[in-house]
Order: sequence, then structure tokens, then C-alpha cells
Amino acid sequence: MPTIELLDPGRHGRLRLRARAAEVPHFIQVVASEFSAAAATCPILFTKEASTGAFYAGAMFGFKPGENLVGIPEEQGAFVPLMWQRDGFFISDRNVAIDREHARFSEDDGAPLFDDAQQPGDALRAIQRTLGDIHQGLEQTKSFIAALLELKLIEPIDISLNFDALNLNDPVLKYYGLNESQPRAFYANGRQYYFGVRFKL
Repeated sequence: MPTIELLDPGRHGRLRLRARAAEVPHFIQVVASEFSAAAATCPILFTKEASTGAFYAGAMFGFKPGENLVGIPEEQGAFVPLMWQRDGFFISDRNVAIDREHARFSEDDGAPLFDDAQQPGDALRAIQRTLGDIHQGLEQTKSFIAALLELKLIEPIDISLNFDALNLNDPVLKYYGLNESQPRAFYANGRQYYFGVRFKL
């Protein structure tokens, strides 16, 4: 269970920030300012928050937890979601909070959060900018989704996937003519795979 603490240089002055985990969530919330970059990498879907019923937008990197069909964005110079960048950090009113038990935080390795003068280091300043973009983006996205709902532009969809294959053992077929001991022709069609997507609005 997360241990949320307000970030304080006196209490957390020795903390360091490790790199994010390589595993990208299969579905992660995005804000309106990220839509163009996200859409070039993966689909953007709208879903509802379970506790409130409010819509939010998310980038889909896979179909199920633990699945990533896109690869690690940073390695490709591609879209890196703000919510993934701020992993381990939160906004509490006008303050920055952290999950003290998160694997990103250490006192032994990583980039220091504060310098010797107890001022934010480069790593923390980058997080502060990210949190600022998220805070502003959530309000913009809320207004954007409200406009879409008013215009009835958000519709539910049902998606079904199917996968099929032929000749998985890659057989060689022999055809005979009048001479049953002498093949007339050989055919090797190779393995064949079929993937289909069906969706209904």
C-alpha cells in the first residue's frame, strides 16, 4: 500500500530518484496536450473512472496488464506519457507528494532530489514541470471531454479479436500421378497466420 508523504527537503534531503521501471502500463491516462503525440504511437480510448463514473482518456499500449505491443517509448524516441514520467509523485493541493515506498526512491543510487543547499535538483525540477503539465492538462481535458459529450461524439464500442493459423508444422505435400512410388510434384505452402479485428459502434 502506498505511503504518501509531502516532499520536504529536511525530511527527504537524502533521497535519490532512480530510473522508471522499463515496463509501460498497458493502459495509462493521458491529457489533451498529449493527444497528437500519443496518436502517432498507439490508440487513444475513453473510459470511465470506476469510483466516479467520469470519463478520462487513456493511451493503449496493450490489451491486458503486462502486455506492451509498442515497445519502450524512450528507447525509440517516441511518446512518453506524462503519467508515466511522474511515477511515484503526486500533487497534493499546491504541494508535491511522494510514495515513499515506491521503487524509484533510494538513498543509495539515482539522481539526488535536492542539492546541498536543499534546493530542488535537476531531477526534481523535471518532475515539477511534469506535474505542472498534468495539473493544467487535466483541467483542459475535462473541458474537452465535456464538449465531446455535449456533442454526443463519444460512443461505446465492442472490440473482438481473432487469431487463426494453417500449416503450423510446415508440411511438404506430395502429389502422385500413375506411378505411386514416384511423386509427381511437391508443394510447401509454408506457415500461414491470420489476425482479425472486429468492432461495433
